[in-house]
Amino acid sequence: MAVAGRLFVVAACTRGAIEVATPLLQAIGQKTFVVSETPNVANLVKLSGNFLIASEIESFGEAMALNSRGGVDKR
Repeated sequence: MAVAGRLFVVAACTRGAIEVATPLLQAIGQKTFVVSETPNVANLVKLSGNFLIASEIESFGEAMALNSRGGVDKR
């Protein structure tokens, strides 16, 4: 995905550092979200996003299992 430039980048650093890194971030990502000037904030935002994705996958699986047990055609 990075080679194709399709990542979503979550960054947290000073404005000057972002300006220096912008060409690299544009090369690897389709969008950069600057969330803070404190670096560990980017880690928290990324982990929170991962948690939301995992929760959605689990919820979908539970819904499919419920429907399957109830005899609903998967198609």
